[in-house]
Amino acid sequence: MNQTNINIFSLFFGTLKSIKFIITFTSFFIISLIYVLLLIDNKYESKTILYATDKESDLASMAGQFSGLAAMAGVKVPGADKISNSDVALEVLRSEDFFIKIYQYPDFLPNLLAYDTFDPQTKKSTYKAKKYDINSKKWVRDVSYPKKITPSLREAYKEFYKNYFTISKDEKTGVITLSIIHESPYIAQNWLNFIVENINQYMKDIEVKRATKALEFLSIQMSATQNKELLEVLASMAEAKYQTIMLSEVGDEFVFRSIQKASFTNFKKSPNRTYLLIFFSSLFGVLMTFIALVCTSFNKKIVLIFLPPRIYLEDI
Repeated sequence: MNQTNINIFSLFFGTLKSIKFIITFTSFFIISLIYVLLLIDNKYESKTILYATDKESDLASMAGQFSGLAAMAGVKVPGADKISNSDVALEVLRSEDFFIKIYQYPDFLPNLLAYDTFDPQTKKSTYKAKKYDINSKKWVRDVSYPKKITPSLREAYKEFYKNYFTISKDEKTGVITLSIIHESPYIAQNWLNFIVENINQYMKDIEVKRATKALEFLSIQMSATQNKELLEVLASMAEAKYQTIMLSEVGDEFVFRSIQKASFTNFKKSPNRTYLLIFFSSLFGVLMTFIALVCTSFNKKIVLIFLPPRIYLEDI
């Protein structure tokens, strides 16, 4: 047996002399970790899968119609077909203007920034008393500038889009997934239903308002011109605006249609306590072993005494 093998075995058996230290501190860490993990609330995910209607955006429609006029003048309108209503709607979803509707949703702020626990048996929620008084429905939290006692729109916006709401789109299929993660599966589902309903209504109101104004303008222009080709272009544009108004009356799914409505589940999304326990316990165990190994390399072992509690290094 060569010198290298002897050194390896010496380090191994020398480290075992600190086994009491390794086991004790690792066990203490595992027990503490279990306690912390039990304090972490379960979080549930509600998810909806959507696809966009075939209707192009008002901007793209106008560009496409004006391309006829532009062609008459020898001008090409680029990218007239590259803007979709769904792309616009996704950006609207991320905007503060649309978030105002979410911000005004009943009990939204307490459920966002003062929520404590959800009891799956009784289906009751509790709130952090140091932040929100549920009885008087008033904020009592102690915050420093620039935050206010009642959370501002900006604070709620950052918290919501950072920790609760996610938007993703499959660029190949165009399928859009919206999801909300919350301590209460009921709140997650209700928020998501509210968002989908309101983004469709929000975009519908915008498009109908624009179409109505465009029709008024086109009617004036059609009555004022005698050019046959121009009249045909204006009539085609007016027809597109009538279609927008008609589609808005057909159904509520103006921009997004549901493949899967906002889901409800009693199975938690996070935390994965088993994984976290195994990962961090292994990591801490390796760390304690490494400390003992370093001491062994200096011909020292770690001695742990329970009564009275003390720890010290001793020559091997």
